[in-house]
Amino acid sequence: MAAFAQVTEDGCIVVAEGAHYRYRTTSAEVVCDLTDGVAEADALDRFHRTIVPLLLASRGWTVLHASSVQIDERAVIFMAPSTTGKSTTAYALGKLGLAQMGDDAAVLDVADGSTRLWPIPFQPRLRHAAIGKLGEPQPVTNIGRSPLPVAGLFVLERTDAASPGLLSLSQAESLGLLMTNALAFDLRDSASRRRMVAGLTDVIAGCPLTARLLLPNSIAALDELPQLLAEHLPR
Repeated sequence: MAAFAQVTEDGCIVVAEGAHYRYRTTSAEVVCDLTDGVAEADALDRFHRTIVPLLLASRGWTVLHASSVQIDERAVIFMAPSTTGKSTTAYALGKLGLAQMGDDAAVLDVADGSTRLWPIPFQPRLRHAAIGKLGEPQPVTNIGRSPLPVAGLFVLERTDAASPGLLSLSQAESLGLLMTNALAFDLRDSASRRRMVAGLTDVIAGCPLTARLLLPNSIAALDELPQLLAEHLPR
């Protein structure tokens, strides 16, 4: 989603597809002004999808443009540019029995050296071709859910191979890729930039596995993904 944030001295104004969201950095309240033709349900979806992650990033949380699922009692995160398939991958794994934890944003922190994913409400969004094969997705509230330790951070890439595969990443490679998928509130501020890089470095150090996940173009190939993850995720 395209969004514009105008930073003011005591808060910001965010414009996201026809809805204006205003908040102050000293308050937990967000005010939404709707323009003509914007439904409340759409504004609420945009609030969860864009505004909540942006505000959390403004308050020092590490936020990635990513989808996620739960495997056992751990989280697995999928990062990728738009249209690569991170939403389809997470939703398809949900249809295969794993719990989808996020569609467009992953809110992270590090506690006792372990990276954790904090669930937030979301509405899965799929392209029409994926909906035709996987079905119409429903909203997920995630209210009251506890954070999960992150077992793996994966950067999705398309491949012509018949089956999915993994390629491990070094810490330096991981940092570069996470920076391209990190949500930053105001990169004009040097302190914010340093805080973002420090947060990403801690996230990588606290995650047992970071890798490229090579995905075939066929949705049917995603059926093999749970077994691949089970074989490579640290116990």
